[in-house]
Amino acid sequence: MGKQNNFHLMCLGLLIIAAAYLDSPFSFLNNDYYYETETPQPAPAVTRPVSRNFPEYEMILVDERKNNGYIIETYKEYEVIKDKEGKIIERKPGTRTEEIRYRDYTFRQAE
Repeated sequence: MGKQNNFHLMCLGLLIIAAAYLDSPFSFLNNDYYYETETPQPAPAVTRPVSRNFPEYEMILVDERKNNGYIIETYKEYEVIKDKEGKIIERKPGTRTEEIRYRDYTFRQAE
């Protein structure tokens, strides 16, 4: 029984080695594929002056109220256009609004 088990283990080992070789990039089956060995060089960056006249979007607090133990803040989106120095040229209100509700721990309900 010992010789038969050794034979099976040796065949299994040879089978694993053959499968690993055939699956590797060095196998004769993979000769048609190109494997890059050098690190590609990055392309030079194209530099051009940056224009600051593009819109940025800001959420600005427009309302804050207390309701049933909660503080509710309402924010409205504004489209802001700035010049090169960062000064605001134009501010237009958008259509998006958001409300944030959080617990007011200073509020005490009557017991």
